[in-house]
Amino acid sequence: MSRKQLFAAIFLVGALFLTAQSVQLAAAQQPKSEFALARELIAKWESLVGGKYIDPLNIPTWGPGMIEGGFDCGLKFSDLPDPAPMEMVENVLDCHVLEAQKVVDRHVTVDLTPERAAALISLISNIGETKFRKSTLLKQINAGEFGAAADSFLLFVWGTDRATGERIRLKGLENRRRDERNLFTRSA
Repeated sequence: MSRKQLFAAIFLVGALFLTAQSVQLAAAQQPKSEFALARELIAKWESLVGGKYIDPLNIPTWGPGMIEGGFDCGLKFSDLPDPAPMEMVENVLDCHVLEAQKVVDRHVTVDLTPERAAALISLISNIGETKFRKSTLLKQINAGEFGAAADSFLLFVWGTDRATGERIRLKGLENRRRDERNLFTRSA
């Protein structure tokens, strides 16, 4: 290889490296989609356990927070493998995000930023469609009262222990709702 060819090859490799770096930098600077934002937030708070476990309210749960009667993604709770491959858990998480996104599309009548939609998707994946549909939070959003709606996230911190029937304020839900509220208000 001649010196000229060597310099040309070095130049080409350098140009390819810089192009790859530019593409990565541009991708990192792109705003995340509501799906990506919601998935990231849900994954932070749900135990992405590859199998069944009992949650703090004594509810049998599987993978990314799936409970019987929740978003089932075409799966019967009783048929879920324990342990389960992480690929399956990740796929069910994606399905939960998509199902919760559909709930937002069905019930929210105002335009939302990706951050606001993602915060709602995270909330809905945890409380379900019925509680969301009946909530003051939804009414506030549809009335354009985004400040009041943001504060309403903080109301969804209670649960009922299935074993004792006791109503419990959960620190984990307080933290999750604060994260959802922060994401909701980030776009304000």
